[in-house]
Amino acid sequence: MEEEDVEEALKLKEEIETTMEEIKESELYINLRNQLVNDPEVRDNVIRVLGSHESIQMVIYGIGSAECSFDSQYQLALALLLREDSCLPIGDIEIYDPVLSQADIKAYSDLRCKVLLINEQCRRRVEKPTLFFIPGLMVWLVGNLLEVTFDPKQLNQMILIDTIGRGRLETLDQLVTEGPSGLAVKVLEHEERERFRWVIRNYVNKEISFDYYDKCYFLSELKLSFFNVGPNVDMKSFLPSVSMKQRFKSDYFVAKEHRNTLIFDRLAYYHMYAEVRYMEPFTEDFYDPYLDRSCLPSSPDEKWSYIYGHIRGPARYRRIGFEPQKGWVKLNFSGFSHGKEVPAGFGGVVHDEHDNLVVSYAGPLRDVDFTMASVEALRRGLRCLIDLNFSPLPKLIIEGDALSIIRWVNRRFPPPERATKAFEEIYVLISDVECVISYVHEEANHKAVELAKKGAKLHKFQIWEHQRKVI
Repeated sequence: MEEEDVEEALKLKEEIETTMEEIKESELYINLRNQLVNDPEVRDNVIRVLGSHESIQMVIYGIGSAECSFDSQYQLALALLLREDSCLPIGDIEIYDPVLSQADIKAYSDLRCKVLLINEQCRRRVEKPTLFFIPGLMVWLVGNLLEVTFDPKQLNQMILIDTIGRGRLETLDQLVTEGPSGLAVKVLEHEERERFRWVIRNYVNKEISFDYYDKCYFLSELKLSFFNVGPNVDMKSFLPSVSMKQRFKSDYFVAKEHRNTLIFDRLAYYHMYAEVRYMEPFTEDFYDPYLDRSCLPSSPDEKWSYIYGHIRGPARYRRIGFEPQKGWVKLNFSGFSHGKEVPAGFGGVVHDEHDNLVVSYAGPLRDVDFTMASVEALRRGLRCLIDLNFSPLPKLIIEGDALSIIRWVNRRFPPPERATKAFEEIYVLISDVECVISYVHEEANHKAVELAKKGAKLHKFQIWEHQRKVI
């Protein structure tokens, strides 16, 4: 493995661990954990699934690349929390996704997950208690799994976390018809395997929906299902039939998708996609035919967050940050903390479109951690920008080395209760500004990092313009 991949894997591991702490503070997770640990129905179902076994194996399909996607980091962090926080008696975790990079594989392995190298196409039979976590929206993959586990013995040993919602199953209700030969359904080729999900919904013994925060759809659309099927139930007798032509088209579609995973370098595509996306805001004549602009938020500060807030960003931008862009100013912010016994600090810098230093600032804090110090750094930096009275109002690049805060500003995940008040002000301060909000490593944010350390030694908040103290 290249040294660059080893370094990237280390950063990924740290980011996923940070994400675990972030999720752990969220209302979504607190509610979920409370149900999993304290609901007697859940306890009874776990005991039933376990049988004589001591743990449940978790198998994750389609988690995606944490190197490329923040959404993948959140999904994996949730899966790891279910094990680490003893929400469920999870033992081994196995992962397969064809888009994993070398850095992904090492990071996942370092997090005590086994990365599978053979594509099972979600066709694993259940021979022991197993939790399948399929966070992607490819419903045919869930169908593949259910097709090979479509009997009472297997389903009763299985827990499923997936994203197929009730709305889709209700649509199938309208497509299923009853004829002289029994139930039948006419669907598109990629929908044929939804028949299996349509049948087993009647055998869901307990379901938990992750439906707290609508904007983190990558978590909130998930649901966890336990099944309980009588030992003598003939599951296939309830399965709506499809024509031979439909089945042929479906099998061809699945085979084609499998072949595409072998011949199409999705990882290279995602890296190229990220490069293009990251330069969109600064390209006047850019046009993306695949982007539905009618779905863009009306607020200017949310536009670019909606388009690429889920992207972790190309490595070069994380290492050096954005170069100066015409018509844009750049705010870099950072926090500093070594525990509550030591004074904390915050700081930041603002540069204009020619990379000239416009203003720098720093200040002390007490009894806060790195996250809250960084929140204050961002809030004070935005206040400084307002006080500069730019005319006309410039566009704004925000860069910081506090991963969670960047994602909160991008509205990928809600800030925790302790940061809610500060973020109410932050959202107001940027509400009329077109913003690009990007996560960078410390080396790309070194000026703000040094000012944050300096701030911890100051007696009060200070602002400098071109290194000249003005307040």
